Amino acid sequence: MVKMDLNTLPEEERIVYHTLNKLNRSEKRVLLKLIDGADKNQICEYPQVSREIRKLESVDLITLNYDYEGSQYSFFVMPKAPQLLKKLKRPSNRKAVFGMWGLISSFSKSV
Repeated sequence: MVKMDLNTLPEEERIVYHTLNKLNRSEKRVLLKLIDGADKNQICEYPQVSREIRKLESVDLITLNYDYEGSQYSFFVMPKAPQLLKKLKRPSNRKAVFGMWGLISSFSKSV
């Protein structure tokens, strides 16, 4: 299995990556949906605030976008790790990381 090269990331972002690996399976699945839906500004809409969402907020992997006024919730995804987010959106890295986590490697664009 191909591993993602973390050496190109700043130390702060490597810490975020290690935080990701400590999440349980359902929390990782929700985070990966958010990563998949995140736009270039690291923003993603999500329909509900679940236990997993609360956990992701508590470890600073997502932050509620208080300026959003739509019908769903809006989150900044991995605001402290923009380079890592870009890496996780690349197909080759997605396969390596998602496979390592034992999750489905392809999510639909709709969250």
